[in-house]
Amino acid sequence: MGHRLKILWIICSTCLVVGCASVHPSTSLGFLDDPQLLRKSSSYEDFYFYKDPGVKLSRYARFIVEPIIVSGRNVILDKYDEQHIAQYFTNEIKIAFNRQYRVTTQPDRSTLRLRGVVQVWASEPLLNVHWSTALTGVGVGGASMEVEVVDSMSGKQVLAFFSQRKGNRFKKIDGLTTWTHTENILHDWACQIQDTFDGFHGKSAFLF
Repeated sequence: MGHRLKILWIICSTCLVVGCASVHPSTSLGFLDDPQLLRKSSSYEDFYFYKDPGVKLSRYARFIVEPIIVSGRNVILDKYDEQHIAQYFTNEIKIAFNRQYRVTTQPDRSTLRLRGVVQVWASEPLLNVHWSTALTGVGVGGASMEVEVVDSMSGKQVLAFFSQRKGNRFKKIDGLTTWTHTENILHDWACQIQDTFDGFHGKSAFLF
């Protein structure tokens, strides 16, 4: 029994270290053409962005938000889950940008188009019930995302974003459902994308 407990301790310790590891933008989902252009945000943890230096974002006031494409990490998602997560993140982005801009479906010279992909993994509620496994983070859900913002007329990329995160393992209740960790992350990303755009647009004091 002592030998088995020692092995479990080694596994748990390893998971704790891995769970705290920082993500490098080279961990690409293959959506962005050149993820190496991304730079790390000083305002948000494990959040990377790129802005075309030759474009003034203050000329834009509208957004077309395309449905976000969702896939599972190392697993094929149930169709219901795939559609639910895609709709959730797409709507969160629309809500965020509707605060100070207008979400539309018609392209024009003052409109940007936002599109992207998300890869998700579910929480494992059974692993988040007891403290001995919950603290390791092995049952915590999470997501990776790549999003780009392009001129709606020319298709030229003006902004790009990348992030990968796990949920907060100390919020134990969130880990008792399959997708709450992931949804919290997607909500944060929608706000962070909008806040970053605000900073370049001149509508916030975002620190790059």
